[in-house]
Amino acid sequence: MKTIYIEIRYFFRLLKHGVKNLWRWFPVIWKDKDYDDHFIFEILKFKIKNTAEYIEDSSFFVGYEHEVSRMRLVNKLIGLIQSQYYDMEFLDYEDTTYEFIPSDAVDENGKSDYYEMKSEVIEDRLDDYFTKYPLIYKKVINKLGPDTSRTKIALHMAHENHERAKRLLFNILHKHIENWWD
Repeated sequence: MKTIYIEIRYFFRLLKHGVKNLWRWFPVIWKDKDYDDHFIFEILKFKIKNTAEYIEDSSFFVGYEHEVSRMRLVNKLIGLIQSQYYDMEFLDYEDTTYEFIPSDAVDENGKSDYYEMKSEVIEDRLDDYFTKYPLIYKKVINKLGPDTSRTKIALHMAHENHERAKRLLFNILHKHIENWWD
């Protein structure tokens, strides 16, 4: 008789926990789409945030602070990757104007609704960007050659930094995710 009582109590605890989980996850799942990595990252970010809060609140093991800080770093990296921060960072060091000029090209109906984009660099502070990431600059210069345009070098550096952020994210997950439990 006592085991039936324990099983019933356990069932209602599980039911209560399940309903709380459904309520908490509903907004995330509601916005989820299957066509983009952004939504995979959103789910991962939400799960890691919840786990960090749980481990921080329960503080069941020695060194939990380090694991919580790693989880928060992972969430920050996910945010930077999602916003393509490193891919776009070099644009902060270059002011450019863009102009759309009607093109001579025509479509199959003989209409000329096409435009060409013309850009002009107004202010170039890319030296500051290159100084900020000297090792990446050297790597890109070795790959592209010193005669490459400054904007192209900066673009390749930005892409390399974005890739580095992804590698760091997945390295942290690879090495530490199994420690994220109580």
